[in-house]
Amino acid sequence: FTITSNTRLTQSPDGIIAYLAGCVIVLYDPSRQTQEFIISPARKTLTTVGFSHDGKLIATGEVIQLNKSI
Repeated sequence: FTITSNTRLTQSPDGIIAYLAGCVIVLYDPSRQTQEFIISPARKTLTTVGFSHDGKLIATGEVIQLNKSI
């Protein structure tokens, strides 16, 4: 799947809401009123999140800045 914008909030087909908080993905289930957390192993700020079409996978992205020497 492809994410075409910087989305910090998304919802799976079964209603789970995922949002970003720095290097953490928060998964909120409104029907059960519970939260789960996934911490990025790289500990870098995440900038986008999205679910696959079937809701079984979640993908994140981050922006990196390359230093260019002139």
